[in-house]
Amino acid sequence: MVEPKLVESIGLGAPSLDPLDVIKIVKQDTESIDFLVVNAFGKSVSAISVNYHDDEGSIDCAAVSPVSAGAEIPYSAICVDGQTDVSIYVVVSGDETEDCNKCKAPSADSAVMVAHYFELSCVTECDENDSVGMVPTTSPTPAPQATLLDCYTGADDQSEGQGCPYSDMPIKVESMDGQKVQFTVANYWNGAGDNSIIDVRYNPFGGADSLDCFQIKLKNGEVKPQIFAAECSAEGVAEVEVFVTDVGLTGDAGMMDSACGTSKVNCAHLFVLPCKPEIVCETASPSASPVVSIPDGTPDTPAPVLDCADPVSLVNVVTGSNTNEPFPQGAVQVDGYDTETGEITFSVKQKWKQGQVSWISLVVDTDGDGIPETCEKENGFDVNEINEYTTMCDPEKGSVIVQLYLHDGQFKTSSELNPGTCDGWPTPKAGTLSNVVGYDLTFTCSCSRRLGVASAMKDSKYEAADEPSTDHDDMPYCVAEDFPCEGEEANMVYVCHYSVRKGYQTFCVPEADSDILRFYAHDYCGPCEGGQGVTWGEMEG
Repeated sequence: MVEPKLVESIGLGAPSLDPLDVIKIVKQDTESIDFLVVNAFGKSVSAISVNYHDDEGSIDCAAVSPVSAGAEIPYSAICVDGQTDVSIYVVVSGDETEDCNKCKAPSADSAVMVAHYFELSCVTECDENDSVGMVPTTSPTPAPQATLLDCYTGADDQSEGQGCPYSDMPIKVESMDGQKVQFTVANYWNGAGDNSIIDVRYNPFGGADSLDCFQIKLKNGEVKPQIFAAECSAEGVAEVEVFVTDVGLTGDAGMMDSACGTSKVNCAHLFVLPCKPEIVCETASPSASPVVSIPDGTPDTPAPVLDCADPVSLVNVVTGSNTNEPFPQGAVQVDGYDTETGEITFSVKQKWKQGQVSWISLVVDTDGDGIPETCEKENGFDVNEINEYTTMCDPEKGSVIVQLYLHDGQFKTSSELNPGTCDGWPTPKAGTLSNVVGYDLTFTCSCSRRLGVASAMKDSKYEAADEPSTDHDDMPYCVAEDFPCEGEEANMVYVCHYSVRKGYQTFCVPEADSDILRFYAHDYCGPCEGGQGVTWGEMEG
């Protein structure tokens, strides 16, 4: 038998018993697994509930209350790709039975309830030794040994004649802190087309020295917005292997095997990345990737924010290269935006499955440097359940990217992997599907940029037909003297604003608010031509 793998325990402080005492494997094969849940607390407990896959496409939450000391409760779960997830919730004492029946996680400091999350292998040790079932007959090749340099100007290519030429460094170091190095991947290979397949292999942060492979598809010149996080070695470096397949490429060694066990590839590169600022060369070459250390906090001077309509919105969802699951409409919603700090609050609603999704994780930017670096992970995500998250706007880019991952045994055709940022994220066996879907969510925070650049745009290029006669820099964009209207305060002015949803509309706004028209090419001072109605209130962008 292969012993259960404990992923995480929550609540009840640090219980004296070993979490592995509460579960026993009875029988396992590649399609199902029988196990016992044991009351090992030495006394009767109020309730035990178990969350597991009882059938294909179904997740059951079975509860028993009360449970006597030493009792063993049998269950049988189905397996997908050689494994299954089981969550056990124990109410030791008290009145939390109702919450337990819903298989809800306790609070981290709960004194009466504990939850244990396990991964169960459905492949026996004999199966693993004989390479039967989901285990590939040939394991991925070990990583080549890198040569250490005195200092690094960025990623160092040590391909040794197996690589293909590229126009710019395809691996860019984004940040480092001594324990991990974060990087992005781009398709800069000469002759590559728009259907290049790129395998990236490295030891993800928190991966316990296990090499994982990530397959992405990139057009020529495209940069993958996903941030990868690699574990640093004792020498202060991380090794990243990249394998490229494209019919337009001609590698130095011809077609060769990918270490990720995929089809033949044209190019095989080994990049060595620095993890410590002290081993970064003082003078970097012009073509080298810039290297920065992870900042300790938010910028000293936050960018000023313009008070405008809809300052933040979800503008783009990029489906992962190996995700075959559509993004449900309305699954993500912007809830708020702090104009002082640049913090965006948003929520994710579980609209992917009718039952429960086993895991959800988000990698968010918490300091506004434009790099998603903090993992928000949760076990168990019920249908229509709403989770709230926060991220920070990058004032320089005017946007921020959040990485969203969902893991469930029923995402059978998807094979994304969390890029090493979330410690303990389920990792499949080599050569199997991960049953994970991934998305890159882009939120705009463009209004925070507009005010920051407004002072440099006093002489605006966006001139409408009926513009005010004055050109004084200290004057508002539209003045009440030219297009007066009556409103709730003095110096109100007519403006015409165009929105995709409602077309042209006339608004009566304070003079100071008319500066927003500088950033909309179709807007102009004065009432809209054609008799559109007048509206008081905020303009829609």
